[in-house]
Amino acid sequence: MIAATNADLKKGMDEGKFREDLFYRLAVVQIVLPPLRDREDDTRFLAQAFLQRFAAENKKTGLVFGPRRSAPSNNTPGRATSASSRTACAAR
Repeated sequence: MIAATNADLKKGMDEGKFREDLFYRLAVVQIVLPPLRDREDDTRFLAQAFLQRFAAENKKTGLVFGPRRSAPSNNTPGRATSASSRTACAAR
């Protein structure tokens, strides 16, 4: 099972808002990732992957990020789904 959250589950346990037994069942292996806004290389890679996927879905070729349609910068608010939506619009 893979679970993801941005909540502090240990704090939730201490406050009685999250079950301790569930926490320890889920926390067998923990992978901590910094937010996407702090991973500029990943943002560019994801944006290019989204552009390729949406271009293929819309039967368009030759779409690349350039000066007029740049990849989302690392200060772009939102999550990967938001970046995906913005890139889908660029591919249409």
